[in-house]
Amino acid sequence: MNDGIHAAASSMAASMAQLDIATSNAVHASTPGYLARGSSVRTFATDLDRELGREATITSVQEQTSFAPGTLTSSTSPLAAAIGGEGFFVVDTPQGEAYTRNGDFMMNAEGVLSTRAGYPVQGANGELRAQPGGGPVEIRDGGVVVQDGLVLGTLRLADFADKQALERSGETLFINSSGSSVETPKGSYVKGRMLELPAEKGVAGLVGLIAANREFESAQRVISVLNKSYEKLVGRG
Repeated sequence: MNDGIHAAASSMAASMAQLDIATSNAVHASTPGYLARGSSVRTFATDLDRELGREATITSVQEQTSFAPGTLTSSTSPLAAAIGGEGFFVVDTPQGEAYTRNGDFMMNAEGVLSTRAGYPVQGANGELRAQPGGGPVEIRDGGVVVQDGLVLGTLRLADFADKQALERSGETLFINSSGSSVETPKGSYVKGRMLELPAEKGVAGLVGLIAANREFESAQRVISVLNKSYEKLVGRG
């Protein structure tokens, strides 16, 4: 592949990755517990770059997650909860434990406190199961789960020294695929009838979307110009 087209193609690929990230952030600007996706752009020098002593021409994108706490907002749901400070709620999935900031919980058909996707939410001593016919369930401040005055348990929180090692699974779930040690967050608290909305506002997501789209179109135009130039050269030959 021609060196110029190779560089432009890598720029297009990087722009596509940033476009995907910006789209996700814009779509989930109002999703409880969503942590914005971010990116850093890196450039690499080819052998020709080094031979000619010029700046690197190959571009790539490294994705990261922003773990900055979002904005807490009140909810009418008695099963809503939000974390003030660091940490995650712990849920059970078929693949094992997963972690989320999304406290938009519900009771499943078996009376177990669960995520909207149906994953059981973990308390300090296991799952939180309501008593049949025991009355309404609510989550109070401190993460205490109560059914008609009877304490069912307390929401379990977990944290990690290196959060960037967590693997994103879906919109708001993370998996500890690297095996980092699980810690208990210090100074964090749980608020009942509250939800956490993303720290990044919808406008920021749209701005990122527009910028990534413009970068993609610019790289596309460069490739188009280079192709036409090579077609003319081949025609002259």
